[in-house]
Amino acid sequence: IIYTVVQDSRAFLGIFAICVVAFANCFYILSRNGTPPFSGSTLFYSITYSYMNGLGQFDTENFDQNSNVKLLQALWVTSVFLILVIFLNLLINVVSDIFDKVHENKNENLLRELVCFMVESEVLISRKSIFHVSKICSSG
Repeated sequence: IIYTVVQDSRAFLGIFAICVVAFANCFYILSRNGTPPFSGSTLFYSITYSYMNGLGQFDTENFDQNSNVKLLQALWVTSVFLILVIFLNLLINVVSDIFDKVHENKNENLLRELVCFMVESEVLISRKSIFHVSKICSSG
């Protein structure tokens, strides 16, 4: 099930990564205007800040020292709403849909595994060598 979740959620993870990097770039540019950079001095720290912001670790202490306070606050609210609320709820929906799809095919997957086991057993144990002296009785 883990393989299926990762396989089917690649598009979501790509869009999520693009969104996090886009907000990180905005935070990085606005951070360069403040005296102490709130999101870090490099783009990597800004990506980390944006990702952690999406997970719920809010660090807004140094916003007031920036010259674009209103723009920064609007960007932060948009980032929290989009990443934290929308994308993580979408992730829950994607995983639950994949679970339902895997759970629907549970019987088919079980039968497929049993057939594979029977084929492996047939290869390992030859019926001709075990039953070479047996006679088949048939009533006519």
